[in-house]
Amino acid sequence: KQVVDLLTTNASNYASTFLLDGSVYVSDGIRKTLLDALPICLEADALTLKLRKENREPTSQEVELLNKAEAMRDAIVQVSSFEKLGFLENQPGYVRPAIKQTEQWLEELGQADKASSAASKVSAAASA
Repeated sequence: KQVVDLLTTNASNYASTFLLDGSVYVSDGIRKTLLDALPICLEADALTLKLRKENREPTSQEVELLNKAEAMRDAIVQVSSFEKLGFLENQPGYVRPAIKQTEQWLEELGQADKASSAASKVSAAASA
């Protein structure tokens, strides 16, 4: 949330300084997404301030703008996932360490849940 705020608020020049001037690599698709979202998000931010000052609820048109800005912000912060990136990832049977560790944790968690469930059943049977 903080990152997308930096990219889509008027109070920050982060987007223009780092992402749109070419000093940091950004794909053209992401750059276009940022440029398309920026005016809508700025308008939504201004509207949010106005609604707070006037202490009122948004109209249906204003809700549409706020929802559109939120959806665009959500699209900006999505993380790309790449299944196969480099030499190691292209080797048969190779699994990235983070994925392997996550699978182990999930497996251990599943075993812990099964043990906990079995203990609950034994406890319930004993008290019945």
